Amino acid sequence: MKNNSLFEHINLNHCSMVFRHRDTPMANYYHWHQCLEIIYISNGYGLVIVDNQQYTAKPGRIFIFPPFKLHKIQIEGNQKHPYNRTIIHLDQIQILNALTPFPRIHKIFNFISSDLSQAQAYDLSDNTEYIKAIFKNFESVNNGTDYPLNEVIILIMQIMNIIPESTEKFIKNDSSISTRIMNWIGEHYSERLTLELISRELGYSPNYISKIFKNQTGGTIQEYIICSRIKHSCDLLQTTDLTISQVAETVGFRDVTYFITRFKKLMIHTPFQYKKNTQKMLNS
Repeated sequence: MKNNSLFEHINLNHCSMVFRHRDTPMANYYHWHQCLEIIYISNGYGLVIVDNQQYTAKPGRIFIFPPFKLHKIQIEGNQKHPYNRTIIHLDQIQILNALTPFPRIHKIFNFISSDLSQAQAYDLSDNTEYIKAIFKNFESVNNGTDYPLNEVIILIMQIMNIIPESTEKFIKNDSSISTRIMNWIGEHYSERLTLELISRELGYSPNYISKIFKNQTGGTIQEYIICSRIKHSCDLLQTTDLTISQVAETVGFRDVTYFITRFKKLMIHTPFQYKKNTQKMLNS
């Protein structure tokens, strides 16, 4: 497992949005942000894993990740198919307040930005030229990174206007064995899990599910279990008064020392430090 923090803080610097184009490889590990993230793919093919599901990533598709949503994007660009995308990080509170005079757009944005919502994935390949035009126009009238809120709102409204209210263009998740594995883990992560147990419950051999999961997601089943448990532990540390030992047991760690070690490796801080820092941010 890569030694990267699951939580990637986006420094908005009190601005409402960070807007950028990228053509470098995406970090291929599970992570989440404190703010809403929108990724529009203009070039590149790969996989997006979120909400215990996997989706095909390809040009013309847009992915919307609510705050604190654990996800992984696995796209390896090459000379023939470079990975180009536009990434937008938003302060959802500022945007929601500014959208109040526009009830329909406000309703859509409120839904996609709620940390209780699932991630959204849409195929907007029919709108490729329009999307290119609104991005180009936004950059032509906005220099630097301190974007006026009214300009940000115009851009967000333009994007929201092509997000269908029906599910017609919502991308269905890939129906695969790895999806079944992730769903099963999502329901049983707090239990004592072994490769043998998971394979027996799903009707496959341990070697087969291990190999197919690695091929389909780019990671191991053990990595997914650990990341899922750590993410759930962060939620509990933020929202409950459970002790560290109680949190560890609740999310499936039988040894609190091992839990603290894994937590610190993935989150940089210990569970106690994370809880203390979170409370400080909420009270500031």
